[in-house]
Amino acid sequence: MNRVHQSSLLSLTLAAALGCTAAQAGECQITSFALKRMCFNQAETDYWETLSFCFNQDQTSLNECRSEARATFFEESAFCDEQTEARNDLCEATDDGPYVPAIDPEQFLSPDEAAADPNPFFPLIIGRQYTYVGIEETVVVTITEDTREIRGIECTAVRDTVTDEEGNVVEDTIDWYAQDQMGNVWYFGELSQNYEDGYLENLDGSFTADDEAQPGIIMPAAPVVGQVFRQEFKPGEAEDAGEVLALNGSASTPAADCGSGCLVTRDFTPLEPDHLETKYYAPGIGFILEVDDETGERLELVDLQDPS
Repeated sequence: MNRVHQSSLLSLTLAAALGCTAAQAGECQITSFALKRMCFNQAETDYWETLSFCFNQDQTSLNECRSEARATFFEESAFCDEQTEARNDLCEATDDGPYVPAIDPEQFLSPDEAAADPNPFFPLIIGRQYTYVGIEETVVVTITEDTREIRGIECTAVRDTVTDEEGNVVEDTIDWYAQDQMGNVWYFGELSQNYEDGYLENLDGSFTADDEAQPGIIMPAAPVVGQVFRQEFKPGEAEDAGEVLALNGSASTPAADCGSGCLVTRDFTPLEPDHLETKYYAPGIGFILEVDDETGERLELVDLQDPS
């Protein structure tokens, strides 16, 4: 059986499991179902792994351990359902077909060209540095002169360093961006180093737009209210998306005030369905304010330094 036939057969099988025909179930929805099965399988694996530990305890501890294992399994399964619902909502808001953006290196600007004619809401000006302060963290974002070629495109490296109240580095990330000729700013991946007590803990969140992942648009050239766009796509690992809420928002921070000219977006990810962030972008400056929708916590731009 050739690969095309196998792929078609698998799609039909998944569509049948979804309770609809292949024509009714787009690739996005089928992907959502596949990830749901993966999530359930992981929850089941965790359950049986815990039970293997439970069975080697005394009777009292065994009963308590089994009860906790069941409760955790049902909780994780419910979370799988929440993720699936969020993914399906995103499918409805975007194209339900396969997410395979057309990437042509000839249609992208070089880092120097992007710096000379930047997207007003996400200017990749080499040497510019932003400092943001939240309740328990400080974030310094530097647009470096370093580049990396990804898919034949020379991407600008942007360093994002997060420190806690004591000045300890908790996250040190390199993001890779490129601007196309239309003015869209694309996100081609990141190397995210996460620290715990001064030691590198993991690289969670890292991805590169390669054969297993797709780039996304971090900032559209001409945002339209209601527009929903994928910012990245590596199923199960990188699924951030954004929605344009307003073009005339108001926001003020210690280092910027956009009056009533802010672009307002809502950032979300099906991986964390309950986590929503509202972001404000000032023309010519870029990102100036983030508000956590649940807690109201703010991350504010407090300093902006341009290259001399």
